[in-house]
Amino acid sequence: MIDYDKALQQLLQSSYIAKLSLDQATRQQGIYILWLDSNPLVCLKTGMAGTRQGTGIKGRLQLHFSSNPDNTVLARHLAADTTSDWVQNYDFEQREDRQEFLETQCFFQTVALPDLSKNDLKQFENFVEAKMKPKYAGRVGG
Repeated sequence: MIDYDKALQQLLQSSYIAKLSLDQATRQQGIYILWLDSNPLVCLKTGMAGTRQGTGIKGRLQLHFSSNPDNTVLARHLAADTTSDWVQNYDFEQREDRQEFLETQCFFQTVALPDLSKNDLKQFENFVEAKMKPKYAGRVGG
């Protein structure tokens, strides 16, 4: 069984992964946090990545950076956000603006958890979400 608090500390102490450093991301399954690089930091999203046909966390982060609303709920959350302070200089209805925002204003932290079952990974994701209280959580508009 996983020690949730210890794994969360590993996550919060992990390296920052921006778009330019995406090659550092693991191809294993695990959990991630998306941060707005501000003072103080703002937790935008937490999530999990399964094995994804061998691309794991790296593949999931690539999808988020692509900001396609067809394959990432983060893109749908951003597109629907018209009130947050960080939206002011962007039109998040435009994919290019979402991509620029993610590339220039955000970073991820990740923890690989290759030995967890999908169910255990999901339970840990729920724990991280409850602790971090991300701006974008759940269904868009729900």
